[in-house]
Amino acid sequence: MLDNEALLKEVGSLLRMPLKLDPKTCRCTLRDKASKQEYFIELPRHSSYLYLYSVLLRASPEQDSANFYRSLLEMNLFGLKTDTGSLSIDPASRSILLHLSFPMEFLTPQLMVNLLTNFTATAKKLGVAVEDQLLISNKDAQKRRVHYSPAEGMDKKNPGSSMRVIRI
Repeated sequence: MLDNEALLKEVGSLLRMPLKLDPKTCRCTLRDKASKQEYFIELPRHSSYLYLYSVLLRASPEQDSANFYRSLLEMNLFGLKTDTGSLSIDPASRSILLHLSFPMEFLTPQLMVNLLTNFTATAKKLGVAVEDQLLISNKDAQKRRVHYSPAEGMDKKNPGSSMRVIRI
């Protein structure tokens, strides 16, 4: 089995890009210039796992967003939409992440290339899906906060004609 530095160097040569671990964080960051998405490869010294993760949404919604979180849980179901990764919330930054953990004992450079390729494609796809779900939940929340009440001096024969909208 290769050490972490050698593994990453070999993976980098297969991908035709230099990959290097930061000695302090044991993490390597990849950036997609077009989408500005970042992907993190973490190989902690005292762990037997490779960790891949990407921030899909910088801050989770603050309003009542049960539908949003429900949709994330549904995406997580059996890993079918997350390509066996998992969606989670980082409590420190309140960000929505896609992450994948893989045991180092089974990892080869080619397998890591395959994992990275699939992971980045899944993160791009899910990044769009998560943002769409946030927009949908925000729109639904706005609808729920609208209350219709009769205006003063309403027309008693046609009550719907003089309704006013109150945002709560």
